[in-house]
Amino acid sequence: MTCTHADGTPRRSSTCADFSEMPWLFSTPQAPESSFRPVIHGGVMFYAGVDVGGSGTRAELCSGSRRLGEGRAGSGNLGTVGHTGSLRVVVEAVAAAFRAAGLEPSLRETRVHAGIAGLGRLEDCALLLALPHPFRRLTVESDAHLTLRAAYPSGEGTILLCGTGALALRRIAAGQEVRAGGWGFPLERGGGAWLGMEGLRLGLEAIESGQHTALATAMQRRFLGIDGAIRWTRTAKASSYAGLVPDVLAAAKQGDQEAARLLTSWSSELMGLLGRINAMQGPWTVWGGLSRAVLDYAPPEWLERYQPMAERPLGAALKTAQLPH
Repeated sequence: MTCTHADGTPRRSSTCADFSEMPWLFSTPQAPESSFRPVIHGGVMFYAGVDVGGSGTRAELCSGSRRLGEGRAGSGNLGTVGHTGSLRVVVEAVAAAFRAAGLEPSLRETRVHAGIAGLGRLEDCALLLALPHPFRRLTVESDAHLTLRAAYPSGEGTILLCGTGALALRRIAAGQEVRAGGWGFPLERGGGAWLGMEGLRLGLEAIESGQHTALATAMQRRFLGIDGAIRWTRTAKASSYAGLVPDVLAAAKQGDQEAARLLTSWSSELMGLLGRINAMQGPWTVWGGLSRAVLDYAPPEWLERYQPMAERPLGAALKTAQLPH
C-alpha cells in the first residue's frame, strides 16, 4: 500500500497501516526519533482511544484487554483551536491517562485513534496529516463518524450529536451517509453554544425589563449586570456559551416560562436536523453532553424510535487503535 496525504503526495512516515477499507480513517506521520525521550515499560504496547469534543477531551488507555486509566484535556474542536491545538489535546489526554494509571507516559509505545470534532473536510485532514506526533501510530476520523460506528456497527441508523454543537448523521443503504448541521458556532442552531447564547439573550432582556425571572437572576448573578455580560461576550468562545446551558435548564425547572419555551424551541431545532436527513423512520440515538436533556424534551413520537448506544465512542476508538498494521 502506498501511503499518501489527502492531496496524493507521499507521506513522510516509513510505515503505515492498511486501512483501505475504511475511507473515513486517516493516518498521520510519526515524530522524529530525536524529538522526545520515551519511557518504555518492558516493551509493552499501549492503545488509546480519544474522543475530542468542543467542551472537553477524554482518552482511555489499555494494554491488551486490560483497561488502565482515563485522561482528560480541554476543548479540541478543530474549528476552534486549529489543527495544532487539536493534536495537542490528544497528546495531553493520552498523557493524562498514563498518569491516572500510575505510569509515566510512554507515548512512543502507544497506538492512538481519535475522533475529532470539526474534522470533516479533506483539506483539514491533509493539514492534520502533515503534523508530527509522538505516538507509535495515530489514526483519526471525525467524532461524528466515530459515534455512528459505535452506535451502529453495521446496518442503517441515525445519530444526533449534541454538545457544544449539533449534527445529525445517518447511514442508509450500501453504506451511504447523509448529514445535516455541524457548521460550527455561530452558524448552526441547536448546539449547546446556540442554546446558551439564546438563554443569555433572554436573561438580559428580562433584566432590562425589570423582570425577576429565574433566568434573569442566574445571569445577573453570573455577570453582575448587562455591562458585565457584554464585556464577557468579547472573549467568549463556543464552549463558553455552552457553559450557560445549566442555567437555562435550571431556570426551566424553577418554572421560568421563557426558559421552558426556549427549550421547546431548541428541541424543535434538533428534530428539524433529523428531519432534514429524512430520519423520520428507523432507529436513532443521541450522544454528547446534552443527550439527557435532548431526551427530556424530545417529542413522544421520536422517543418511540430511540435506541441507546450500542457502544461508547471511546470503546469504538480503542478497538480501532488495536487494528493491526
